[in-house]
Amino acid sequence: MQKWEYWEVVVYFDKQVPFPFIVNGQELRDWKKGPNWFTYRNQLGDQGWELVGFGNGGWVFKRPKP
Repeated sequence: MQKWEYWEVVVYFDKQVPFPFIVNGQELRDWKKGPNWFTYRNQLGDQGWELVGFGNGGWVFKRPKP
């Protein structure tokens, strides 16, 4: 049976630009200096993560466990 791992991201809007702010329950250090949400989301896709749900500022991704 296929097993999955999950990645949850909460975004924060700074001057109408979304940034990943909390990842898997942990606030990102220097999140304002990191990539914006659009770049971050594409980076997750490059790592094999697939968006499977969103709501209330949170986005959930999953990928098969190795």
